[in-house]
Amino acid sequence: MKRFVYILQHSYEYGENLGHTKSELLGVFSTKLQVQRALEKCFTLPEFKDYPIECFSINKYKVDKGEWIKGFVEIE
Repeated sequence: MKRFVYILQHSYEYGENLGHTKSELLGVFSTKLQVQRALEKCFTLPEFKDYPIECFSINKYKVDKGEWIKGFVEIE
């Protein structure tokens, strides 16, 4: 049985030349419907209401499967 979770994050760049990124993990959800509802609620919160939709991301991950298990790879 494949099980998945949906991760909701908020990220934006700031500072001189937008050289810094701030990211917040907003939640981990078991269904697409739940993560969509959470995203809709974020737009009503003072902390997030002035940010564009592009600052929010939803990613789907398979449970019990590692991510980035090979580490970083440099491309020249």
